Amino acid sequence: MTRSDLEKLYTPFDKIKTKRINNKILKYLETEDVVSRLNDVFNGLWNLDIKQFFNDIVIIRISVDNIIKEAFGFGINLESAVKDALNRAASLFGIGLALYDENNVITLDKNKGGKGMDKDKMKLLYAPFDTLEERTIDGKPFKYVRSVDIINRLNNVLDGNWSFYIDDYKLFDSTAVVKVRLTVDLDDVKISKGAFGSCSLDYVDGDIGNGLKVASSDGLKKAAMLFGVGLDVNTEDIKPTISGSEVDKPKKLSETISEKVIDDEIKESREDNKKENTGFPSVEGDMISDIQKKAIINSQKTHGGDINEYIFECLGEKKEMDELTYDEAVRVIRYMSEASKKKKE
Repeated sequence: MTRSDLEKLYTPFDKIKTKRINNKILKYLETEDVVSRLNDVFNGLWNLDIKQFFNDIVIIRISVDNIIKEAFGFGINLESAVKDALNRAASLFGIGLALYDENNVITLDKNKGGKGMDKDKMKLLYAPFDTLEERTIDGKPFKYVRSVDIINRLNNVLDGNWSFYIDDYKLFDSTAVVKVRLTVDLDDVKISKGAFGSCSLDYVDGDIGNGLKVASSDGLKKAAMLFGVGLDVNTEDIKPTISGSEVDKPKKLSETISEKVIDDEIKESREDNKKENTGFPSVEGDMISDIQKKAIINSQKTHGGDINEYIFECLGEKKEMDELTYDEAVRVIRYMSEASKKKKE
């Protein structure tokens, strides 16, 4: 991939769709426009593979030559899940990243980037971020870099010559865990860093699809940190160095991407996907999914108790787990999570 390709991928779109969610205007791209951009930039020479799918959650792979980007997608059916995953994978190439900025502006530094790795490029990867987000966890302030900033940093410094793989995923009790791999494509060798990302399903109101998305983004951040990106976050007085020299900020790596925090992004995605306030997209008559069954079984193994009793206590009627609808399974998962919290208290 060349710098020229990357600049074309980053080019803002003339047509941007909007929809109102929770009294906020959300900008988004039609998948057809994303596909057209990929075709225009790469002359149709790109591949799309569906790695895995389970009910309404899929893993998509987009590859251009030896550059690969993978992402989860989630929707009310497989078709909408594929579109969601395609858009998310394409955003790793830089397509639509500008939508995360309220001014629709994300720029590439014209004087940096390129293939290969040297001390100057490492300094750019290590450079502190101008803007950090902050949230409070267990009463303590916690700073973090959003995934869109990580993606923009990697694209700026490496000209998009990096790949992101989703190698595996599991549900442990009420936590989604994703195993990822970030690979930097150098001139004659590839350097890979693996990491685990996680997300408590309580954080996304029991929404497994969004839990997997957040976990994969968390994994991307942790893998990027192994390349030096965001290494200084939450280290207080520690300032990362390369060969004994402090890392300075580049004069201009990119514009500030957005003031929108990750909690808002998750909330908007969750609200967009849910139907009848369930936290899961559903169609009338849909039955419990395999991944929901795993979540219920894992929770029972961890906290004990009888699954049928949990179902009865939650729904007020006797049902086998296989008889649950999609929405009922969501309610049971949340009920078991809340019950386990009460036991700990």
